[in-house]
Amino acid sequence: MHIVVTGIPIQKGGNNMKRTTEFILGLSGSILGLLGALFWLYMGTYFWAGFISGSAGGYLDDYVGKGFVIAFIQFILTVPFLIMTLLKSLTPTIEQQTVQSGKWMLVVGIVILFLNAFLLVSSALLIVAGSLCLRKPSLTQNQ
Repeated sequence: MHIVVTGIPIQKGGNNMKRTTEFILGLSGSILGLLGALFWLYMGTYFWAGFISGSAGGYLDDYVGKGFVIAFIQFILTVPFLIMTLLKSLTPTIEQQTVQSGKWMLVVGIVILFLNAFLLVSSALLIVAGSLCLRKPSLTQNQ
């Protein structure tokens, strides 16, 4: 069944709109998140080592191993979410499973923000992409 609004045929019940904005935001958020997680693995080691040595007293070199363990745990927790978000933000998945991809990107953006605040930019991009996927398409938008 086709509905014609202002000369643009739109198939009722289908979601055959282009989702370029969501694709670009989700893809860039996922890639920036993966690169940021790798960078955090190095920088987070010294961040956590400095945090622990400042609170416990002592030399920074004594706590680098503990800092690496904490940064590695954060890395292991964030990378699978980001890889799955990268797969969910690809064009065929977004156009066929828009709501599911939107929910996934929104939840992962919020969870990663709490796991690692260093990934603020990628979390914001994923939250915006997920929110845009959950919006209802307008009837007058070009296909």
